[in-house]
Amino acid sequence: MLLKRWLTYSVILGGILFGLGLGASASSWQEPDYSVNCDEVARCVANAGVVREYYGEIVGINAETVELLRDGVRLSFKFTDFPSFFCNGYEAKPETLMPVTENAYFEAVVYVDAQGRACLVNGFYYGMEGVICDYQQGEQGLQLTLYQLDQDRTNTLRISSEARLPRSNAWFDRGNVVYVLYGYYGEIRAVYVD
Repeated sequence: MLLKRWLTYSVILGGILFGLGLGASASSWQEPDYSVNCDEVARCVANAGVVREYYGEIVGINAETVELLRDGVRLSFKFTDFPSFFCNGYEAKPETLMPVTENAYFEAVVYVDAQGRACLVNGFYYGMEGVICDYQQGEQGLQLTLYQLDQDRTNTLRISSEARLPRSNAWFDRGNVVYVLYGYYGEIRAVYVD
């Protein structure tokens, strides 16, 4: 049931992003390119007088504020008069970065000025569905090997120590179908099962 809901939301999100000209798909894997808008971000940061940046997940956003979940703590920032927003590397509106479901969020870097106001939100949402082929616990933590039916390929990804995981450990049994959200630091930040 949950997986069907995820697939529905992924199709909806993919349609929205495609309709916005962002060309991203939330249901099939694409190599995340977090550098696609580096020049634009650098320009915005220089022009806005950014003094600090915060990485986390957007748990709420509207025209006036953004709420970021960072290390289990909610941070709230009011926007400057003319903030900038990016979604998967492309200019966007704040509502584009709203949570996809009640526990599936865009990851983001929020850039803050000297008054503590957010002047730039650079958000990303990359996910994929796969069948668990293998998992390994090693020096670098838990790694998950997933087979993607839609692309006939296998990916091995490390799971972040802060990742949101299903409550039961039975989720990582071989052959289970999972939906994962990929993170900025090259690892899985959330796992969802049916």
